[in-house]
Amino acid sequence: MPGQHKAWQRAGGFLRRYAPLVQRAPGLSPEVHGALVDLVYASPGSVALSGSIASIAIGAIAWTTADPIIIVLLLAGVTIAFARILIVLTYRVARGGIDPLGWERRYEASSLAFACVPAATCLRAFSLTTDGGVHLLVAGLTIGYAGAIIGRGAARPRTAVAQAALMLLPLAWACSWYGALTYQVLSVLLVFFLLALTSVAHGLYEATLRTTLTRLENEGVVAELQARNRALQLVEAQRRQHAERFNAAVANMSQGLAMFSASGALLVCNLRYSDLYGLPEHLRWPGTMLDEILAFRMQTGSGPADPNGFRSQHVARATRGEASVYTLPLQDGRTMRISHQPLTGGGWVTTHEDVTEAVRAEALINYMATHDALTDLPNRAEFRDRLIAALSRAKRGESIAVLCLDLDRFKAVNDGLGHPVGDRLLVAVADRLRTALREHDAVARLGGDEFAIVQVGVAQPTGATVLAERVIEALSAPFELDGHQIVIGTSVGLAVAPHDGLEPDDLLRSADMALYRAKADGKGIFRFFEASMDAAMQARRSLETDLRLALARGEFVLHYQPIVDLRSGQVNACEALLRWRHPERGMVSPLDFIGLAEEIGLIVPIGEWVLRQACADAAAWPAPVRVAVNVSPAQFRGQSLVAAVYGALTTSGLPAARLELEITEAVMLENTEATLATLTRLKDMGARIAMDDFGTGYSSLSYLRTFPFDKIKIDGSFIRNLPGEADALAIVRAISGLGESLGMTTTAEGVETADQLDSLKAEGCREVQGYLFSRPIPNENVSEALAAIGIRSAA
Repeated sequence: MPGQHKAWQRAGGFLRRYAPLVQRAPGLSPEVHGALVDLVYASPGSVALSGSIASIAIGAIAWTTADPIIIVLLLAGVTIAFARILIVLTYRVARGGIDPLGWERRYEASSLAFACVPAATCLRAFSLTTDGGVHLLVAGLTIGYAGAIIGRGAARPRTAVAQAALMLLPLAWACSWYGALTYQVLSVLLVFFLLALTSVAHGLYEATLRTTLTRLENEGVVAELQARNRALQLVEAQRRQHAERFNAAVANMSQGLAMFSASGALLVCNLRYSDLYGLPEHLRWPGTMLDEILAFRMQTGSGPADPNGFRSQHVARATRGEASVYTLPLQDGRTMRISHQPLTGGGWVTTHEDVTEAVRAEALINYMATHDALTDLPNRAEFRDRLIAALSRAKRGESIAVLCLDLDRFKAVNDGLGHPVGDRLLVAVADRLRTALREHDAVARLGGDEFAIVQVGVAQPTGATVLAERVIEALSAPFELDGHQIVIGTSVGLAVAPHDGLEPDDLLRSADMALYRAKADGKGIFRFFEASMDAAMQARRSLETDLRLALARGEFVLHYQPIVDLRSGQVNACEALLRWRHPERGMVSPLDFIGLAEEIGLIVPIGEWVLRQACADAAAWPAPVRVAVNVSPAQFRGQSLVAAVYGALTTSGLPAARLELEITEAVMLENTEATLATLTRLKDMGARIAMDDFGTGYSSLSYLRTFPFDKIKIDGSFIRNLPGEADALAIVRAISGLGESLGMTTTAEGVETADQLDSLKAEGCREVQGYLFSRPIPNENVSEALAAIGIRSAA
């Protein structure tokens, strides 16, 4: 019909006009879009109610018509309704973590699907029956549901209009084909109703969008304010936490802390500051003047030891804004370490720390570093500093004296009575030295049994002479220690400044050289330094340098002196005697270097070389001629003697029975038990042991009782005066008789005349050696000497 066609045209134009308004707004932010989607899912109850009413209406139509298709549509509607309810409930549970666009599409799909059920029911009912009641029920369901979804779907108008169109247009189309005017009018009205609903949906959407934007904006402002509030609360909490931590740190500081204004008024102080000085509460209040605090401290004895200096120096500097750190002695004996740091705008902050124990510990450490722990005398370093101070007076024309001394016979005491007694003896010596000195003199222990004195303020050399005599006298008196009466002595070397030098090391060296001369001249005496001593010391040092190189250069040689058996007239042994063939000095006597070798510790390697060389030389001699080798006390102390003897015998192939080891009483004086153990091991090895220089010591007879020596060698000092001196003859007779009784061979050294030989034969001496038979000769001449003396060479 022409009228209907025009109506449909007007409707199409209206739809084209409003179509953009119901489409998804392209410029919405994700937050706004999400909020709009959230609105369509806001009411699960309305979705359930609308689905239920529609299902009931379709059910009534199905019941009335009993049409299978409508029944199927009923079942589809119920299923879709339940699915929509499930989708809404799922969204409300999981909407925070899901993309809103996806949920919007789910909503559109489920809504349009459900709208298709009433639309299809309408078409089926109109085509199936002409029953006005059914038509009315269908029209009511369609129009009512279409109106309802426009309001509930205002947030998403495109979906709402699409649902309304899906329901109203089929109904309008169905009505248009009926001939009745009422149906025709209804058809046109339904089109205009759809257009009205579209306009309403647009208006509702705009209102909803404005409301949503306003709500989100308000929520944003609120959120921002809340965020700012939380940030402020966090800053405040952090400030309070920092303040609490600062207060706790200040309160628990090991140092006292106080802040003063530029005028000297107290701003704040911690409890430690108050406790350090015993301040009452009213002196801890802000505004208390520093002068009030200092006055209280002076009254209670905790003030500065020098209050005027404290004010004029330290407080004045703090007031001027100068930083400083210093230690301050207090009246009560404590020491404070105080620091001042200026404050911005004037005033200062000060910390006070009680360092009394640290200062005392430091002083003790310094004292221990400069004093001998045993005697409490200054040590070498401190003595040198005091000597330098004294020499400053000598440079102004005043004379000073340096005395170096060491104890005579101290080593015998230390070894014989033990180190504890030796230590107590050193303490007693230190006490006597202190007593012997004047107040201005200084005494120090340089190490071991060596002491030194610096004397000032008296005329020299008279003052040094008197002091040296007083010291020798004081240390010569017996010491009573642990029930022992100990008699020692001392030797003293003196040097006087400026005559003998103005440098501390030079003066000490000069006094030490004088001491060396005093000990060489007999001990128990003093000697002043002389220039000739320096020359002698330089010569000694040169000799020492050459001696250290001699062994490596192969400059040592052995000479041998035969030992003759008086009964057979044959040579029983040859004594190995060390010689030094120096490339410049020529042949150096053992008297010139053996003592030096012992002092500098070379006697052990030299002695081991003598053992190896003597055994190697003797291995080529005819049997049973033995070789006699002297062993020093230092070789026994080194505890390697047994190994050295074993190595020399093994390497040379010499039988142990052809080796004689000669020791002196000095060996027996040192650690007797260890010495006897070493001698026993050597004797068990097969070597023979001889006591050399017998009769010159103090305890020769006691040593013969403690160890079974194979031989006794009578010292040449007793042979020299034979036969004219009766005492010497009696000693030789006694020693020979003793040896015969103990089963020990007696050998006389230093036989030079026939008369001496006759006397020795008459007194029963078994062996002799000396220039009467042969001087010491090189190894290459030994065979010739053996033949000349009487033995037939095996060669």
